[in-house]
Amino acid sequence: MKYSEICQMIESVWEGDPDEFKLTDSDLDDLITCEKNIVNKVKNPRFEENVGQRFFKLDLVASKDSSVAFLFHIRINKEMPLNFSVVLTLPLPTKNLTLFRCNGPHNEPDDRDPLHSSYHTHTVTTNDIQAKIFNEPKQKLPANYSSILGAIRHFAQHCNIVDLVHALPQELGNIKQISIGDIKNDQQFN
Repeated sequence: MKYSEICQMIESVWEGDPDEFKLTDSDLDDLITCEKNIVNKVKNPRFEENVGQRFFKLDLVASKDSSVAFLFHIRINKEMPLNFSVVLTLPLPTKNLTLFRCNGPHNEPDDRDPLHSSYHTHTVTTNDIQAKIFNEPKQKLPANYSSILGAIRHFAQHCNIVDLVHALPQELGNIKQISIGDIKNDQQFN
């Protein structure tokens, strides 16, 4: 299925009128892992700040179909910097869909999900879409990273974002004051 067809199918579910739901988890994986180019590279990228959080955002498009757009963002809690998210979102006309997310440990207030106290990923599934769960993908897996640097590396490789390292802010939060030099010199990232 073409990327634009996948997007149309997702939107039709949200609008409540899918003719026939033909979307598969493989289609969603194709969308998540397709090669993506950065649209809005800036010379000196910086984090934005609001109450308790630092954010960095980029617009992306599918390399093979520039009509299919994505949003990439990093969120870091200023007081607890291990509480971070690296997110790939599919913006749709009526609703945004979180496709893939890498998280640091962020404990639930009532410990209802022990996985949240460790590094983990969330991936959207067709079950999420059919249930109209667009922001909190239910598929959660333990992560194979143990830092924000590892999460960004994993995310960039998994989501196939071309030249992400050159579009990131020089400083990635209060976690070890990571710089672009750290990422550029990390052989696993390149």
